[in-house]
Amino acid sequence: MTTYKKKIAYLTSLLVQIKEYSISKLEKLIDMDILENLLDLLEVSDRKWEYESLENQRAFSHFLNTHIDILERVVNELKQKKLTK
Repeated sequence: MTTYKKKIAYLTSLLVQIKEYSISKLEKLIDMDILENLLDLLEVSDRKWEYESLENQRAFSHFLNTHIDILERVVNELKQKKLTK
């Protein structure tokens, strides 16, 4: 599994974790539907990113890393709030 596939899978797992909390306002705020639909596109999910131009690789890697960072923070906050209840 390539680095890009691993990051896509991890990002998808973060989306699933957030959905488990069933907070529709939060899901809308972070545009989860749009992100899921984008990741599901064949042009994204089946693309051989490691063979793309360096510019495309950097852009997609930045996109993935940014969204992973945001969603990791959201999941951590949700877990913390759940523990403090």
